Amino acid sequence: DPDFSSYFIKVAYFDRQGRQGVDVVSSQLVELLESAIEAFYQKNDNTMPANIVLYRSGVSDGMLHAVATSEIAPILERLQLISAQSGEPVSKLTYVIIRNRINMRFFYTQGKNGNPTPGTIVDEAVVFKDGYIRELVGGNDGGNSYDFFMCAQNVKEGTVGPTHYLVAYDSIQTDRNEFQHFTFKLCHLYYNWTGTVKIPAPVMYAQKAAKQVAQYIHSVPEGLDDKQWCI
Repeated sequence: DPDFSSYFIKVAYFDRQGRQGVDVVSSQLVELLESAIEAFYQKNDNTMPANIVLYRSGVSDGMLHAVATSEIAPILERLQLISAQSGEPVSKLTYVIIRNRINMRFFYTQGKNGNPTPGTIVDEAVVFKDGYIRELVGGNDGGNSYDFFMCAQNVKEGTVGPTHYLVAYDSIQTDRNEFQHFTFKLCHLYYNWTGTVKIPAPVMYAQKAAKQVAQYIHSVPEGLDDKQWCI
């Protein structure tokens, strides 16, 4: 919805004994995305989303290239197909890989040493060199690729762990500062915590839904896609 507070939640369940690897997740991701677009279309007076921001988590360092190259192109193809079928303009896409299990740490060194304040962005000096992400995705980055670190949450003990965001494809062409601000604001929208969380709320909900299905339900919930059942 316009307030980024109502979510479509759908889970795909696959058998590891069958077809494995990145292709399994990639093919299901495209199908899940199409289901979400269809739900948006029905709820918003038969209007397609003009812009789609996809945050992709659960990608290790060694899988960055494989995941980006196997997911972005099929998603773009499906968006073209959906546009042709609906007669609506093709939705623009921003595809962002999230890495939150990293060893990088940042500290204030002026005055009393300590953790950065929530919302701190680091987008120079320690980020990838220009052109690296474009090479990572095979040269097709939508004309705008970059990465940044964000410390979104506040911790009372220990050191705060930043999250690394890799904008691998961006045809929306959002101003970098605006997108960083947008991502930080999404970290405020997790219903189960009054403060900010480490990653955007939609990603938290997705991880929670996947965990509940994998550990407790062991099947895909039916008829609950428009219900925030995992909260």
